[in-house]
Amino acid sequence: MLGSQRVVKKLGMLFLDLVYPTSCPLCGKRLVFEEAGGLCPSCLSHIPKNLPPFCPTCGRNFIGTEAAIQCGACEGRAFLFERLWFLYPYEGRVREVLHILKYRGRKPLANALANPLIAFAREHLKTFHFDWILPVPLFRRKKRERQFNQSELLAKALARSLTIPFSNENLIRNRATLPQAGLPKEERFENVQGAFHVRYSSLYAQKSLLLIDDIVTTGATLTACAEALRKAGAARISVLALARG
Repeated sequence: MLGSQRVVKKLGMLFLDLVYPTSCPLCGKRLVFEEAGGLCPSCLSHIPKNLPPFCPTCGRNFIGTEAAIQCGACEGRAFLFERLWFLYPYEGRVREVLHILKYRGRKPLANALANPLIAFAREHLKTFHFDWILPVPLFRRKKRERQFNQSELLAKALARSLTIPFSNENLIRNRATLPQAGLPKEERFENVQGAFHVRYSSLYAQKSLLLIDDIVTTGATLTACAEALRKAGAARISVLALARG
């Protein structure tokens, strides 16, 4: 009888390891049940953060002056969104974690990464008002293949924590596009041009929107999303991303 209980217990642990992996994907350290599926506190605390003050347009660390309120890379350029914030530079451990999340399907990592995203928003976005929080959408076929949209998981957790309405079916990706990774900058903008559409404009008309993405590189995808949201009549569009390249 005792042997049978051990077998059942071992099978249960193997199932938990499969559904909610109990080791840190970066260092292999065993996780306690509350941390299962995520990162160990040590690895999470050692990920370099993007620190304020921020350039309001690209979100990078920048100390403005009376003569320049934007960093040199953004000054004089027109953007379709008002502000952009991001938590981490897209390098090292963050790059590895997001790769594991997106391409190995380790969905519980999104829940672990939502916590620092929420903490960041509570600290740096508390003076801003948003009517809706929405994710950058995936094309329906890609979402079926991956079985989740990591940006949607982050956005949903943030909206729930901040008690802001969550919207995930109004801004849609209306066609498949080539993977942005590996494309030159100019081709990235062409690749996603016109790829997004708002189904019901009245939902976003004259509203302040917070768009959530996992990784920002050239900003091509965000620009295409913002263009669709502007056409729908959105008054203000801000972006919060987990990482930026």
